[in-house]
This record gives sequence, C-alpha cells and structure tokens, in this order.
Amino acid sequence: MVTELARQLTGSVWWHRESDWLPGWFDTYLGMEQAARLIRCYEAKAVPELLQTADYARSVLALAHPTETEEALRRRVAVRIRRQRILTRPDPPLLWVILEESALRRPIGGSAVWRAQLDHLLRAAQAPNIAIQVLADHVGGPAVTEGSFSVLRFAEGDLPDIVYLQQLTRGVFLDDSADIEAYLAVADLLSVHAAPPEYTPELIRALRERHPPTIDEPSRTR
Repeated sequence: MVTELARQLTGSVWWHRESDWLPGWFDTYLGMEQAARLIRCYEAKAVPELLQTADYARSVLALAHPTETEEALRRRVAVRIRRQRILTRPDPPLLWVILEESALRRPIGGSAVWRAQLDHLLRAAQAPNIAIQVLADHVGGPAVTEGSFSVLRFAEGDLPDIVYLQQLTRGVFLDDSADIEAYLAVADLLSVHAAPPEYTPELIRALRERHPPTIDEPSRTR
C-alpha cells in the first residue's frame, strides 16, 4: 500500500540530487511530506525536524551520525532546512506538534544554539498553519506511546492516512487502519493533556529565562 501511495503522490523532486546518499525509504517519506495537507507529530526527544534551525539540526545530526564528515553533515542539514519550505509555500500544510517539555529543556548544541532554537519556535508558533503544544513532564507522554511518531493526511480523499516512525537506520510506514486509529487516538490523548497552543509562547519564554548560562555562553558578570 505504501509503495502504491508513493506512486500516486506527485510533486517536487528537488531531493533527487541527493540520491547518492538518501535511502529509498526516506525518499518515499519526502514525497509524502511534500504532498501532505496535515502533519501531526509527537516528539519526545528533540525539536521536530520541520522546526529546527540549521545549527540545532547540525548538532542533532552530529550526535546521530558521529563518524560522518563535515561535508556529509552539511548536506544532511541542507536537506532538512530545504524541507521546511513547505511551511511557508502558498498552500502550506497544517503542522500540529505535541512536544515534550523535556525535549525543549535539552540544550542540544549548547546554550547559544538552544536559545536561538527557542526563539525560532516562538516565531514559528505565530504562523497560522503551525500549532505547537507542550506536554508537561509529569503527564508521562513516553509512557503512553513507545516513541515519537508522525501522522500524515493528504488532500486526496481516497488516500489513507500514513503513520511514520523514524528510527536511526530506517523509517517505518504503517497504513493498516487499526494502526492508524491507534496512533490517532494516542495523538488525541496527548493533545488533550498538553497545554493549548496559545500558552506555548509563554512557556517557551519562561523556560528560556530559567536556563542558567553554560560554558559556551559565560556570564558577563564578575
């Protein structure tokens, strides 16, 4: 079903110039992401890829691929940032994010990169097609689901939703109706327990102000 769905979805193929290193499963996902009208995602460990700054993305990718060269990391970052253009195109999809508070507090890349990432999220939260909800640590999102996931919905009414699970070395696509219903039910449950999107800017600002200076951002006081 996923292979057939990928054939039906048409759109930009800008990422084909990266075919020398992009795995086939990710090529499939990129086509689906470009065609989606709604992307619902739950992220437990880091800021979602579609909302990452270049410096934050590089830090995440360097952790996931510690043996890669600087050029290889640069290409990975460029693809990740290029993907984000779907959010500002004339007909952007709706991006609905549920993000763990612990993921927001994790200063990936160091304090300066982390603060710039939070500022970027503040700007993104103002976009009419982006909804960001923060899930407090005490709610226990990771106990509700096994890990991060995305659900993609398409404009074509005859195309089924797809659940996408990204792992370190591969991506998993679920198109069985029972799987889709289960993940949508979890997404609905998490969204009920997460703070409403209108509270997100206040939560991010408070988090930013509470974070103490670190070695990469020394205090200016003596």
